[in-house]
Amino acid sequence: MSYLTGVVNMKVFLNYKFWGLILTGFLMAAVISPGGVLAGDAGQTAAEVLRMGSGAARPAMGGAGLAAVSGPASLHYNPAGIALSRSNDLEFTYQQLVEDIGSGNLDYTYRINHWAAVAAGLRYVSYGSEKEIDYDGNILRPTGSSFSGSDIVGSFGYGERWYNLSWGTSVKLLSLKIDVQTALALAMDAGVQWRSPLPDLPLSAGLVLANLGTSVEFDSTSDDLPLLTRFGISYDWSRDRDLPIPVSTHLDFEYQINSGQTGVMAGLQWDVTDQVALRAGYDGNLDIDGGLTAGFGYQLDDSMVFDYAIVPYGELGNLHKIAFSYYLGE
Repeated sequence: MSYLTGVVNMKVFLNYKFWGLILTGFLMAAVISPGGVLAGDAGQTAAEVLRMGSGAARPAMGGAGLAAVSGPASLHYNPAGIALSRSNDLEFTYQQLVEDIGSGNLDYTYRINHWAAVAAGLRYVSYGSEKEIDYDGNILRPTGSSFSGSDIVGSFGYGERWYNLSWGTSVKLLSLKIDVQTALALAMDAGVQWRSPLPDLPLSAGLVLANLGTSVEFDSTSDDLPLLTRFGISYDWSRDRDLPIPVSTHLDFEYQINSGQTGVMAGLQWDVTDQVALRAGYDGNLDIDGGLTAGFGYQLDDSMVFDYAIVPYGELGNLHKIAFSYYLGE
């Protein structure tokens, strides 16, 4: 009898949408607050390519959503989402950064069976070409030569689902190049996702440990990878029986282990129609223009989706990210 009473009380508690309301309130505070909420300066570490988001949907929402992500983007945000991916799902992303610096990624998922899936991805950053300058006493003189740099990351992940709980892990091989020097590093991510089994509570939660691996060593320097942990919650209001609105809200908390800094990412998606989705967010790791982000998604047909994200960067201009997702399976 006490067990049944506990279940009934739990359902009554959940029917008040406690977590959903807290998530929405925190999201509004993060967006409205001039200084942001729990924002901290990002720590200085090597391989910043590991912090660049995948796809354009999550970057448009401030990078939030590790509790609800699935598909190819799971390789970057939470490998547990690989378990919820479709087979033969392909995503291509390109991002133009400052000047001639650009980045992109190609990610792919494949289902092994009803419970498990694998994913593979390739990510790059090209830093363009710069003129080489040498010191001649106190005078800087061009040498007539130039140098370039690039980061390349190859990833492989596996995810498995046990009813309402998913877990996953990924391994990443990094190749970082500065002029003629090259450094290699190995890292891994591990994450879990939980989705509420109650139809009255469309809530999900996730936890990730990212970039656990070796240091990046060039000839005379050695830098750590951006080791961090994240916790996130998401609420899908469109599946709420009491208040069905076509909006989903996401909130992620981040702790950067190298520097001890904390941050928060918050975002929402409004499904205007079956084909069009509008997105907005706040990224606590961005100190420029309040960390606000925005974007949209458009489903071209049953197998192809176009996503766009814009991230204001003050005097450096706006960063634009575009992504195409192709579903090649049945």
